[in-house]
Amino acid sequence: MKQIHFNFLLVLFFWISNSAFSVQIVTTLPYLKNITQNITCFDSSIKIISLILPNSDPHNYQLTPQDRITLEHADLIIQNGIGLEPYLDKIKLKNKVDVSQNLDLIYLKINSNTNLKNKNISSADPHIWQSPVLMQKIVANVTKEIVKFDEKNKKKYLECSNKYSNKIKLVYKNLKTKVTKLSATEKTIVTNHDALAYFAKDFGFEIRPLMGLSDDEMPTQKDLENLIQFIKTQKIKLIYLETSGQNKMMETVAKNANVALGKKIYGDNLGETQEPAGTLIGMWEENVRRILESNGKSYF
Repeated sequence: MKQIHFNFLLVLFFWISNSAFSVQIVTTLPYLKNITQNITCFDSSIKIISLILPNSDPHNYQLTPQDRITLEHADLIIQNGIGLEPYLDKIKLKNKVDVSQNLDLIYLKINSNTNLKNKNISSADPHIWQSPVLMQKIVANVTKEIVKFDEKNKKKYLECSNKYSNKIKLVYKNLKTKVTKLSATEKTIVTNHDALAYFAKDFGFEIRPLMGLSDDEMPTQKDLENLIQFIKTQKIKLIYLETSGQNKMMETVAKNANVALGKKIYGDNLGETQEPAGTLIGMWEENVRRILESNGKSYF
C-alpha cells in the first residue's frame, strides 16, 4: 500500500512540475541536453532534461523510480547509444533516438589481463562527445529528429542548428591551432581510462590509459608496472587525472614513476553548468587549455 501511495505521489509531482511546458525532451547525458538546447534555440516552452548529472560517471548511473516516470512521459528521448544506457532496453519507450547510428566509431581492444567487473562492456568506444567532428554529424541527426517531431518550427530549428554547427567548426579549427604548441611527448596523455580516443583522433594526441573503456575495471599489478615503464621509457613528464574518475591508482602510478600531476581533464562528462566546461564546446576548450597550461604553454 505504501509503495502504491509513493508511486502516485511521484506521478502527481511529475504532472504538476511539467504542466507549464508544451514539450518535454529527455536526454541521457548533459552533452545531449546542451546540443538539444542549442538546436531548439533555448526555447523556454520546451523542457529538456538530462538523466545523468554533470561531472558524474555515466558508467555508474542507476535508474531511479523518478527517472523512469520521466522517461515514460517524455515526448522525445535522445540517447548516446553504444551500450552506455543498458537501462533503456529494460523499459518500453516511444520516440527514442540513438545518436550513434551511422557514425565512424572507434573500436578499442579490451585488455585481456584486466579483471572487468562488467563483462558485457562493448568494445566500441561510447565517448563520442569528445569528438568535434562527430558532434557536427550528431547535431544534424538530432535536428532531423526534432524537426520530424515538431514540423511547424522547422525553419527556426534549422537556423539555430546551422548556427551551432558553424560555431563547433570554428572552435575546432581554433583549438587545433592551439594544440600545435605542444611537442610530440607533450601530446601523449597518460590518464585513468580510455575516454579520450575521439579527442585524440581529432586533435592529434596519443592516449595511454591505465584502464579500458570504463574505470570500473580493476587493473592488474602487471598493468601498473607496464604503464610506469612506459612513462619512464618515453620520458613522460605529466599524468592527467580525470574530473569524475577514480584517481587513487593514477596517483600511485605518478608517485612510482616520479612524475607530476597535470590539471584534471574532462573525460566522461561535462562540468557543472556554471563552470567553463559546463557546455560541450566549453569542455573541449577547457581540456585543451588545461593540457597547454600543464605543459607551461599559453592558451591565448
